[in-house]
Amino acid sequence: MNKKLVVVLLALCVVISAAYSRPAPKSASRPVAESKRWVALLTQSGTNVPTAVVLENTLSGNVVFYRGGAGVYGLDLDGEFTENKTWVMIGQPIDTDVNNGTPDLIVRWRVLSPNEIQVLTSRQEDFDNPLSLYNGRDGLLNNTPIEIRVYE
Repeated sequence: MNKKLVVVLLALCVVISAAYSRPAPKSASRPVAESKRWVALLTQSGTNVPTAVVLENTLSGNVVFYRGGAGVYGLDLDGEFTENKTWVMIGQPIDTDVNNGTPDLIVRWRVLSPNEIQVLTSRQEDFDNPLSLYNGRDGLLNNTPIEIRVYE
C-alpha cells in the first residue's frame, strides 16, 4: 500500500474520531444547597417540656422548648425558621417501653412563625373515631430523632 495513502487514511480517522467523540463526562456531583442544621434526640415525659441531646447545631442560637398542652410542644428560636425554606424530619423508633411494641405513634410538625416550630404527638387510636378532635399525648418522645434544616 502506498505510504501517502496510509498517512491520509490515518489522518482521516483522527479527524472523524475527533468530530464524533464526546467530551469526558463531568462529575456526577451537583452543587449542594447551603443550609443551617439542628439535629437532636428529643425526650419528653409527664407534663415536662421536651429535652434534647443536641448532636449538631449550626443555627444562630439554642432552641428553647415549651409545652402547650398534652402532645403539643414548641421549639423557639427568634427569626430562625424562614417561611418556605424550613424543613423538618422527625421520627420515632419503635420502643416497647413507650409504644408497647406497636408502631402507632404519630408525630407531626409545622412552622408557626419565623420564631417557632410546633411538634404534635399522638397515637393512631386517637384518630380512630372520625368524630373526635385532636387528642395529643405526652410521654411519647423517647430519644426521638429530629433534624431541622433552614435553607438560604
